[in-house]
Amino acid sequence: MEDLPEELCRHLASYLGGPEIMTVVKLNKTWNTLGTTECFWRDFLRRDAEPSDFQSIDDEEEAVKAKAAKKIFLTHSHANLLSSVKWCAVQRNPFTRHPPSREGHLMCVLGDRVVCTGGYCDDERVHILNLKSDGEPKRWHAFSPRGQRPQFVYGATLTALDDTRAVQFGGFRAGGYSAECVDVCLLTIDTGDNNSCRWERVSTQGPPPRPRAYTSATLIHNRYLVLIGGMGMHGSFIGEAVLDTHTWTWHSSPVSDPTADPKPSGRHGHTTVLDGIRNRLVTFGGGSGTDLLRSGVDNTEVWELKFGDNWENNFADSFPWEWQRLHRDENDISDPNQVSTLTPSETLCLGRCHVGAKVSRDTVVLACGSGHPTNNGVLGYSLKSDTFLRPDISGPLPVPRFTAAATVTGGWLVIHGGYSTQDGGTLEDTVLLDLAPGLKRSFGTLPIATSSIGHHPIRDEDVDRGRRESAPNRMIGELMEAPTRDRRALASQMLERLQASGHLDGRLATILAMVANGTAVFGDEEDSNDDDDDYVEEDDELSVGL
Repeated sequence: MEDLPEELCRHLASYLGGPEIMTVVKLNKTWNTLGTTECFWRDFLRRDAEPSDFQSIDDEEEAVKAKAAKKIFLTHSHANLLSSVKWCAVQRNPFTRHPPSREGHLMCVLGDRVVCTGGYCDDERVHILNLKSDGEPKRWHAFSPRGQRPQFVYGATLTALDDTRAVQFGGFRAGGYSAECVDVCLLTIDTGDNNSCRWERVSTQGPPPRPRAYTSATLIHNRYLVLIGGMGMHGSFIGEAVLDTHTWTWHSSPVSDPTADPKPSGRHGHTTVLDGIRNRLVTFGGGSGTDLLRSGVDNTEVWELKFGDNWENNFADSFPWEWQRLHRDENDISDPNQVSTLTPSETLCLGRCHVGAKVSRDTVVLACGSGHPTNNGVLGYSLKSDTFLRPDISGPLPVPRFTAAATVTGGWLVIHGGYSTQDGGTLEDTVLLDLAPGLKRSFGTLPIATSSIGHHPIRDEDVDRGRRESAPNRMIGELMEAPTRDRRALASQMLERLQASGHLDGRLATILAMVANGTAVFGDEEDSNDDDDDYVEEDDELSVGL
């Protein structure tokens, strides 16, 4: 083995994974010598990673580049396997200066900076965390942006276009989950040391899509922003749209066939990632309804949206794309013969407004999420096998939350804020999820609390109790949002689900039964009946409202 030619060693290495490569590099002289060269590690990055994962290697001397490439490859290998993760709490002190508490806000990575802004709060500043470490702990810095600031908005998206620019789309502009919009704004960060920034409102061309909040926005070819689903005042929907960020033009062609079946139901607070290796987008979970807590239900479905032919070379002519369901909704109990693959607590990681991100070429991480109850669990997903992953979880568990802001950088998932139903309010902390704890790295730019006391994990019984407690308001809210003509059938379906669950609420069951047989009416139905000539026997009816 010591005398094997270098070319043969490289060929053999092409069949090995990260752990095996590290073993032979340590034990074999020829391999060890190869391990000091940048091209050796870059070959593996080309094989296992995407170009964006290793474009940050600077043109310095060979030893420095080799060390950087090796670090990126090992981090990527651990994140791709996702066999273990570790929660890390960031110290809470005046020096750290976390962004103020908020929910429904935005976060992304621009070059060597994490950017956090917006959300349900009165803070219009842009908060920037510089990831370049010179040996001293860093902190969040707040900047008042120049230019045309976006209006107050929450539930929008912020997507990096390059190392200095990010595009913001949509969101609600008023409280009570109202005034959804299609506003497009461009945030630009100064590349100098002062980290100044400016906003610019973008005038788009072409027919805009339906206004929405809590949608997913995925960038393809560093150009096309694909929107899927979202929430409006009148409910959640799945409608797709594409914005060309080079010309700021909305595509007029339907992304998918409107009449095709199957197709996902309306949803918001979901995650969509690009899986270019397999020519598709993959959408995870989300929820339905017109707000985050009082209506609708979570779902755990996983769908793929398959691209049309030649999408890489002729994107504009690749439509329509085709939907295909990969995993059913684990919360749907209508079919008693279905076998669950996720525990109740694991389903929360796909619930509405969870944290979801692609952490390597083949792996997605899903964390936190849902509102009944909010969650602090972690679940993985392999895009290669379309199966869920269950990493070993260590470190102090954070406060359960949903509708937080998050982004991935260098094998770390950075999470800020959110809302916790258990704690009854918005959060201001920054927490980290180490996706490669076996490498024993430090984050470098934020001080980690070494003696933090973690929150208790969310158990299956907590989920069952939370869903029982929220069911009455949620079901009544869903009935009130439904068209009058559909309420009796919907109430009958709800009653069947309630009976099948084994947790029968007598008062709720009575109300659902009366709505189903037409002896209970809602306030809006009473108003519509005022102009009718038909006599209504008031004593025999129940008026339902919230």
